[in-house]
Amino acid sequence: MLNLFYAGGTLFMTLITLAAIAAFVLTANILFNALSGNHTSRFSPNTIIIAGSLAFMLGILAQTIGIYQALVAIQQMGNVSPAIIFGGFKVSMIAPMYGLFIFVITLIIRLVLPFFIPQQEDWSDQTNS
Repeated sequence: MLNLFYAGGTLFMTLITLAAIAAFVLTANILFNALSGNHTSRFSPNTIIIAGSLAFMLGILAQTIGIYQALVAIQQMGNVSPAIIFGGFKVSMIAPMYGLFIFVITLIIRLVLPFFIPQQEDWSDQTNS
């Protein structure tokens, strides 16, 4: 598993992981405030999806940058084996798949979250304060 982390590019995989951690911290913050009876959280449950979306977009950005760099290298080399090209494309899919996985988890959390929070106020009123 750690090999995939390094193969996907440590910079972007770290940023995607930080977005996932942010989503989980936001979830814990919202749950803690709601279950303690304190509905004054600065964050709405929709911010969890924003953190997941950030993870997915970072994955796509990582893939785009990686493919661009690969195309520049292929252009400079000339003839390149199709096996090498598709091997590189396979590696470029690691970061977007990781980001998509995080995004799906945040969507599930957002869909399930209302079942764990007792009768709450309208969350849209809290985003403006």
